[in-house]
Amino acid sequence: MIPNIFVSSTIQDLQYLREAIRDTISSLGYRPLMSEFGDIGFLPSLSAEEACYMALKDCQIAIIILGKRYGWIAPNGMGITHNEFRTARENRIPIIFLIDKDIIAYKKVYDQQKKEDKIGPFPDMDSPINTFSLIEEFIDYPINNGFLPYASSLEATENIKKQLSHIFGNLLRERFDPLKAQVQDVLSEIKTLRHELLKDKEGTENYLPYLTAIRFLVDDENKAFSSFLSQLFKAADRAIPDILKYDLFDNFIGALGWRIQIEKYDVNSDLAKEYPELRNHGGITYYIKSFPESFGDDITQKVSWIVNANDKIIYFNELTKNYFDWKYGEMKDSIVQ
Repeated sequence: MIPNIFVSSTIQDLQYLREAIRDTISSLGYRPLMSEFGDIGFLPSLSAEEACYMALKDCQIAIIILGKRYGWIAPNGMGITHNEFRTARENRIPIIFLIDKDIIAYKKVYDQQKKEDKIGPFPDMDSPINTFSLIEEFIDYPINNGFLPYASSLEATENIKKQLSHIFGNLLRERFDPLKAQVQDVLSEIKTLRHELLKDKEGTENYLPYLTAIRFLVDDENKAFSSFLSQLFKAADRAIPDILKYDLFDNFIGALGWRIQIEKYDVNSDLAKEYPELRNHGGITYYIKSFPESFGDDITQKVSWIVNANDKIIYFNELTKNYFDWKYGEMKDSIVQ
């Protein structure tokens, strides 16, 4: 499959740069998607803006370019490039982020002005606050948050070549790492064998659902969920017989005799620090790679919880509860497929 690479930026002021980047992507054998070249399929049932977001979702990489213009404001109050950036984030699409060197210098001035509450104009920028907000949103993300400066089309294209090399090199290493795959297979088989040997003779569980569930729990994408189960069961795989019985996360927790308590704390904070009286019960915080679109646009990708073993209470914030509901559903779906 030839990778699709979506190029997002304002067009009129950066046309020279977009053409150079298009040539670079094509010369590497990849497929650039850029609206002004007819690469976007404009469908009768969608607006031009919506068609761009749909096309972006089918891409494997997004290149976001920030110049001095924030650009046209969409109906939701954000610029098109800003919306395309969020679409890439929500769909777990790797981002290569390029920022004009002048903007980087302006950002330092802006940060100081912000502290003094005296934000002034910046040369050639149509909406500096929105532009700097987009930059902050990018760099505050726990992963894939490194940006590249550019002052010319040559510098921009050279940076893109290097980043594409890093991305595909890493992809090949992860995709074809035989040791990692073998370790996961061995873990799955060992845990499944232990289950088969120790289960009651009258047990009705069968091999394949249990093996599928184990594979789900040893996947790196589900590390937070697996770790949470390990707190309750000492080993995550011991939770599987109970998970097989209950369709909903709430029913699963209730059947174990535990109670969930929702606390209203900021998603950027650590629950154990906000509630020091619970600290000895084991506060844990994880950064999660992705959330589904239904979680909303303004959610920082962080969940935290505390397991109070003395009173059998699990403390969540609303985001964490939604996350575990989602992961539990994913696990159940993988078992029944």
